[in-house]
Amino acid sequence: MTKNMEEMKNLVMDQKDDEVKFENIKNYVKTLYDEQKPKFSNPTVLGLAGFGCAVITFQIHNFGWMDRGPTMWVALVLGGILHLGFQEFQTGNNFGYGAFSTFGGLWTCFGLILLGDKMEWYPASKIDMGCMMIVFTVFTGIWLYPTLYMDLALCLMFSDLFLAFIFADIELLTGEVRGPMSKAAATLFLIGGLISWYIMAHFIYLDILKKDVLPVGRAPITIIRSYRTRGADRSNA
Repeated sequence: MTKNMEEMKNLVMDQKDDEVKFENIKNYVKTLYDEQKPKFSNPTVLGLAGFGCAVITFQIHNFGWMDRGPTMWVALVLGGILHLGFQEFQTGNNFGYGAFSTFGGLWTCFGLILLGDKMEWYPASKIDMGCMMIVFTVFTGIWLYPTLYMDLALCLMFSDLFLAFIFADIELLTGEVRGPMSKAAATLFLIGGLISWYIMAHFIYLDILKKDVLPVGRAPITIIRSYRTRGADRSNA
Protein backbone atom coordinates (compact mmCIF):
# COMPACT_ATOMS: atom_id res chain seq x y z
CA MET A 1 0.00 0.00 0.00
CA THR A 2 2.82 2.38 0.94
CA LYS A 3 4.69 1.49 -2.26
CA ASN A 4 1.59 2.20 -4.38
CA MET A 5 1.11 5.57 -2.68
CA GLU A 6 4.75 6.44 -3.30
CA GLU A 7 4.41 5.51 -6.97
CA MET A 8 1.27 7.65 -7.27
CA LYS A 9 3.05 10.57 -5.62
CA ASN A 10 5.97 10.25 -8.04
CA LEU A 11 3.54 10.06 -10.98
CA VAL A 12 1.85 13.27 -9.88
CA MET A 13 5.15 15.07 -9.36
CA ASP A 14 6.36 13.99 -12.83
CA GLN A 15 3.46 15.95 -14.33
CA LYS A 16 4.24 19.11 -12.36
CA ASP A 17 5.75 20.87 -15.37
CA ASP A 18 2.51 20.43 -17.30
CA GLU A 19 0.18 22.78 -15.41
CA VAL A 20 -3.04 21.51 -17.01
CA LYS A 21 -2.32 17.82 -16.39
CA PHE A 22 -1.00 18.54 -12.90
CA GLU A 23 -4.16 20.49 -11.98
CA ASN A 24 -6.42 17.73 -13.39
CA ILE A 25 -4.58 15.05 -11.41
CA LYS A 26 -4.76 17.16 -8.24
CA ASN A 27 -8.51 17.62 -8.66
CA TYR A 28 -8.99 13.91 -9.31
CA VAL A 29 -7.00 12.92 -6.21
CA LYS A 30 -8.92 15.48 -4.13
CA THR A 31 -12.22 14.02 -5.40
CA LEU A 32 -11.12 10.50 -4.42
CA TYR A 33 -10.04 11.77 -0.99
CA ASP A 34 -13.33 13.61 -0.42
CA GLU A 35 -15.32 10.51 -1.37
CA GLN A 36 -13.47 8.48 1.26
CA LYS A 37 -14.11 10.98 4.05
CA PRO A 38 -17.18 10.33 6.23
CA LYS A 39 -19.87 12.92 5.58
CA PHE A 40 -21.30 14.79 8.57
CA SER A 41 -24.38 16.97 8.60
CA ASN A 42 -23.87 20.72 8.75
CA PRO A 43 -24.90 21.80 12.29
CA THR A 44 -25.47 25.34 11.01
CA VAL A 45 -28.67 24.11 9.33
CA LEU A 46 -30.08 22.91 12.66
CA GLY A 47 -29.09 26.15 14.38
CA LEU A 48 -30.78 28.30 11.74
CA ALA A 49 -33.87 26.08 11.72
CA GLY A 50 -34.34 26.22 15.49
CA PHE A 51 -33.61 29.94 15.62
CA GLY A 52 -36.12 30.71 12.86
CA CYS A 53 -38.86 28.60 14.47
CA ALA A 54 -38.34 30.21 17.88
CA VAL A 55 -38.13 33.80 16.60
CA ILE A 56 -41.17 33.54 14.33
CA THR A 57 -43.29 31.81 16.99
CA PHE A 58 -42.29 34.39 19.61
CA GLN A 59 -43.28 37.28 17.34
CA ILE A 60 -46.65 35.66 16.62
CA HIS A 61 -47.10 35.78 20.41
CA ASN A 62 -45.90 39.41 20.57
CA PHE A 63 -48.44 40.40 17.93
CA GLY A 64 -51.12 38.92 20.20
CA TRP A 65 -52.03 36.03 17.90
CA MET A 66 -50.82 33.22 20.18
CA ASP A 67 -50.87 32.58 23.92
CA ARG A 68 -47.78 31.90 26.05
CA GLY A 69 -48.17 28.09 26.15
CA PRO A 70 -46.85 27.10 22.70
CA THR A 71 -44.42 30.04 22.76
CA MET A 72 -42.73 28.78 25.92
CA TRP A 73 -42.28 25.22 24.66
CA VAL A 74 -41.03 26.27 21.23
CA ALA A 75 -38.52 28.64 22.89
CA LEU A 76 -37.27 25.88 25.19
CA VAL A 77 -37.13 22.99 22.71
CA LEU A 78 -36.59 24.45 19.22
CA GLY A 79 -34.94 27.70 20.24
CA GLY A 80 -32.97 26.30 23.16
CA ILE A 81 -32.22 22.58 23.14
CA LEU A 82 -32.09 22.05 19.35
CA HIS A 83 -30.54 25.43 18.67
CA LEU A 84 -27.56 25.02 20.99
CA GLY A 85 -24.50 25.10 18.76
CA PHE A 86 -22.35 22.58 20.59
CA GLN A 87 -22.05 20.49 17.41
CA GLU A 88 -20.27 23.43 15.76
CA PHE A 89 -17.36 22.76 18.12
CA GLN A 90 -16.38 19.65 16.14
CA THR A 91 -16.35 21.56 12.84
CA GLY A 92 -13.93 24.20 14.11
CA ASN A 93 -16.48 26.93 13.36
CA ASN A 94 -15.88 29.47 16.14
CA PHE A 95 -18.52 31.85 14.80
CA GLY A 96 -21.27 29.22 14.70
CA TYR A 97 -20.17 27.70 18.01
CA GLY A 98 -20.23 31.01 19.86
CA ALA A 99 -23.27 32.59 18.23
CA PHE A 100 -25.57 29.55 18.07
CA SER A 101 -24.73 28.30 21.55
CA THR A 102 -25.28 31.71 23.14
CA PHE A 103 -28.48 32.47 21.25
CA GLY A 104 -29.68 28.96 22.08
CA GLY A 105 -29.06 29.80 25.73
CA LEU A 106 -30.98 33.07 25.27
CA TRP A 107 -34.02 31.22 23.96
CA THR A 108 -33.80 28.77 26.85
CA CYS A 109 -33.86 31.78 29.18
CA PHE A 110 -36.90 33.23 27.38
CA GLY A 111 -38.78 29.96 27.78
CA LEU A 112 -37.85 29.67 31.46
CA ILE A 113 -38.79 33.32 32.08
CA LEU A 114 -42.26 32.66 30.66
CA LEU A 115 -42.54 29.55 32.85
CA GLY A 116 -41.25 31.44 35.89
CA ASP A 117 -43.77 34.26 35.41
CA LYS A 118 -46.61 31.77 35.13
CA MET A 119 -45.51 29.82 38.23
CA GLU A 120 -44.46 33.01 40.08
CA TRP A 121 -40.85 31.84 40.32
CA TYR A 122 -38.52 34.84 40.17
CA PRO A 123 -40.87 36.89 37.94
CA ALA A 124 -39.14 39.37 35.61
CA SER A 125 -40.31 42.98 35.27
CA LYS A 126 -40.09 44.98 32.03
CA ILE A 127 -37.06 46.82 33.42
CA ASP A 128 -35.41 43.47 34.20
CA MET A 129 -36.08 42.27 30.67
CA GLY A 130 -34.90 45.58 29.22
CA CYS A 131 -31.56 45.32 31.02
CA MET A 132 -31.14 41.74 29.81
CA MET A 133 -31.97 42.75 26.24
CA ILE A 134 -29.35 45.53 26.35
CA VAL A 135 -26.73 42.88 27.11
CA PHE A 136 -27.78 40.88 24.05
CA THR A 137 -27.98 44.03 21.93
CA VAL A 138 -24.29 44.65 22.62
CA PHE A 139 -23.56 40.94 22.10
CA THR A 140 -25.30 40.96 18.70
CA GLY A 141 -23.38 44.09 17.72
CA ILE A 142 -20.10 42.31 18.44
CA TRP A 143 -21.07 39.47 16.08
CA LEU A 144 -22.33 41.86 13.41
CA TYR A 145 -18.92 43.11 12.25
CA PRO A 146 -17.47 39.66 11.31
CA THR A 147 -20.50 39.00 9.08
CA LEU A 148 -19.23 41.75 6.76
CA TYR A 149 -16.52 39.26 5.77
CA MET A 150 -18.88 36.26 5.45
CA ASP A 151 -21.96 36.55 3.23
CA LEU A 152 -24.65 39.15 2.53
CA ALA A 153 -27.60 37.13 3.88
CA LEU A 154 -25.93 36.48 7.25
CA CYS A 155 -24.92 40.15 7.51
CA LEU A 156 -28.50 41.23 6.78
CA MET A 157 -29.80 38.83 9.43
CA PHE A 158 -27.49 40.12 12.16
CA SER A 159 -28.09 43.76 11.14
CA ASP A 160 -31.82 43.16 11.33
CA LEU A 161 -31.55 41.47 14.73
CA PHE A 162 -29.34 44.28 16.06
CA LEU A 163 -31.99 46.87 15.13
CA ALA A 164 -34.74 44.64 16.54
CA PHE A 165 -32.95 44.40 19.88
CA ILE A 166 -32.60 48.21 20.00
CA PHE A 167 -36.35 48.69 19.47
CA ALA A 168 -37.05 45.99 22.07
CA ASP A 169 -34.75 47.78 24.55
CA ILE A 170 -36.66 51.04 24.10
CA GLU A 171 -40.01 49.27 24.39
CA LEU A 172 -39.13 47.45 27.61
CA LEU A 173 -37.31 50.30 29.36
CA THR A 174 -40.08 52.81 28.60
CA GLY A 175 -42.82 50.41 29.75
CA GLU A 176 -44.60 50.51 26.39
CA VAL A 177 -47.28 47.84 25.91
CA ARG A 178 -47.76 46.74 22.29
CA GLY A 179 -47.10 50.24 20.98
CA PRO A 180 -45.09 51.36 17.93
CA MET A 181 -41.74 50.23 19.37
CA SER A 182 -43.13 46.82 20.24
CA LYS A 183 -44.57 46.34 16.75
CA ALA A 184 -41.34 47.56 15.12
CA ALA A 185 -39.26 45.13 17.21
CA ALA A 186 -41.63 42.23 16.50
CA THR A 187 -41.61 42.98 12.76
CA LEU A 188 -37.82 43.15 12.61
CA PHE A 189 -37.42 39.95 14.64
CA LEU A 190 -39.91 38.25 12.31
CA ILE A 191 -37.88 39.34 9.27
CA GLY A 192 -34.71 38.05 10.97
CA GLY A 193 -36.36 34.67 11.52
CA LEU A 194 -37.38 34.47 7.86
CA ILE A 195 -33.84 35.37 6.73
CA SER A 196 -32.47 32.58 8.94
CA TRP A 197 -34.82 30.14 7.19
CA TYR A 198 -33.63 31.43 3.81
CA ILE A 199 -30.00 30.71 4.76
CA MET A 200 -31.07 27.30 6.09
CA ALA A 201 -32.80 26.54 2.77
CA HIS A 202 -29.66 27.67 0.91
CA PHE A 203 -27.60 24.95 2.65
CA ILE A 204 -30.28 22.26 2.22
CA TYR A 205 -30.89 22.89 -1.49
CA LEU A 206 -27.16 23.23 -2.19
CA ASP A 207 -26.54 19.84 -0.57
CA ILE A 208 -29.40 18.05 -2.36
CA LEU A 209 -29.49 19.76 -5.77
CA LYS A 210 -25.71 20.34 -5.98
CA LYS A 211 -26.28 23.88 -7.26
CA ASP A 212 -26.79 27.25 -5.61
CA VAL A 213 -30.49 27.96 -6.24
CA LEU A 214 -30.80 30.30 -3.23
CA PRO A 215 -27.62 32.40 -3.24
CA VAL A 216 -26.60 34.13 -0.01
CA GLY A 217 -24.57 36.81 -1.78
CA ARG A 218 -20.97 37.91 -1.63
CA ALA A 219 -19.34 39.20 1.52
CA PRO A 220 -20.51 42.81 2.02
CA ILE A 221 -16.92 43.98 2.49
CA THR A 222 -16.05 42.81 -1.06
CA ILE A 223 -19.10 44.66 -2.43
CA ILE A 224 -18.04 47.84 -0.62
CA ARG A 225 -14.47 47.52 -1.89
CA SER A 226 -15.62 46.94 -5.48
CA TYR A 227 -17.76 50.10 -5.36
CA ARG A 228 -14.80 52.06 -3.99
CA THR A 229 -12.56 50.70 -6.75
CA ARG A 230 -15.10 51.67 -9.43
CA GLY A 231 -15.40 55.14 -7.91
CA ALA A 232 -11.63 55.55 -7.90
CA ASP A 233 -11.40 54.36 -11.53
CA ARG A 234 -14.05 56.87 -12.61
CA SER A 235 -12.23 59.67 -10.79
CA ASN A 236 -8.95 58.77 -12.50
CA ALA A 237 -10.66 58.53 -15.89
